[in-house]
Amino acid sequence: MEKIFSAIILTFLISSPVLAGGEKTIILKSTSSHEGIQLPAYNKGQPEVVILKNVVRPGEVIPSHTHTVIAAGMILSGELTVIDDDNNRIVLKEGDGMIEAVGKYYSAVNEGTEPAVILAFFASVEGEPLIVNRK
Repeated sequence: MEKIFSAIILTFLISSPVLAGGEKTIILKSTSSHEGIQLPAYNKGQPEVVILKNVVRPGEVIPSHTHTVIAAGMILSGELTVIDDDNNRIVLKEGDGMIEAVGKYYSAVNEGTEPAVILAFFASVEGEPLIVNRK
């Protein structure tokens, strides 16, 4: 019983925003994509977290692709225009975040004058492809 109590206290201390130290800002927290599409349940298997840094040069296009797992990103610098299949456009600027709908296709273009640096986070299962380009 003492071990369980110690584990609960340790978990509280580690997860408490007041006690953990540093200045924190929640960029995104949601159970749905930026379009309001509910995120799916995680697949069964060994969880795998991937954090990817992507630099998109001015004028560069990210071709149409989808994600088979939950994908979220944040623009660290520059700007990026994300375009869905219905030609809806979202311009993301430094500090903006976005959660993409699983299975929906998007492309993106850097229409700015400086590189767009994106930090992408994938909540996956080991062996799942993160990005599937449109054929």
